[in-house]
Amino acid sequence: LKPYTGSNVITEMTATVKPVTEVKPPKDATMVKVTAKNVQTDAGHFPWKAIDGDEKTCWTGNGPAMPNWLQLEFEKPTTVTSTEILWEKSEDWYQYKIETSRDGKAWTMAHDGSKNQRKSDTKDTFKAEKTKFLRVTVLKQEHGQWPAIWELKLNGEKGPLKLFPIFKKGEGPKGKVSGKGLEKSGNI
Repeated sequence: LKPYTGSNVITEMTATVKPVTEVKPPKDATMVKVTAKNVQTDAGHFPWKAIDGDEKTCWTGNGPAMPNWLQLEFEKPTTVTSTEILWEKSEDWYQYKIETSRDGKAWTMAHDGSKNQRKSDTKDTFKAEKTKFLRVTVLKQEHGQWPAIWELKLNGEKGPLKLFPIFKKGEGPKGKVSGKGLEKSGNI
C-alpha cells in the first residue's frame, strides 16, 4: 500500500435552507383523525395516507390477519352519503363492512359488504347523519393479502367531502405532499 501523494482541493459551497412548514388544510376541509387497528409503519403506509388525495400512497395493515380496520373520527359531526374505496388490489375482491357511530362505542352498519365478490374498487351509498366516526373493517381479501386502501373518498349532502387529517404536532407530511394531495384541497 502506498500513501496518496497528490493534492486535494476543497471547494466550499453555500446553500439556501428553506424552512419546512406543515401542510395547512383548505378553509372548507372536513378535519378527521385517522387511525387503524394496526399499520405497516416500516413501509410508511400510515392511516392518513388513505385520505391524502394521492392514489399512489396507501394505508396498509401490518400483516394479513383479519379483521382489520381503518377509522375516521370527524372533528365535527358530519353527514356521509356515500363512500368510494380504492383498494390496493382492485382486480381482487374484498369483503368488508362500513359502520358509523356518534360516540365511538355504539356502531351502526352503514353498508354490509361481507359477502362481496365484486372484483373492483367499491362505491357504496347510504346516509349517516351527524356521525362522528366512520370505520371500514376489512374482513377478507380474495388471496389473503394484507388489507390496504389506496384512497377512501366520502360524499356528504353537498358533494365530495374534502378530508384532511388531524396530526399531532410533529406528525404527518411536511412541505409539499403531492401534485394532487393535501396541500391543494384535501381528499376530493
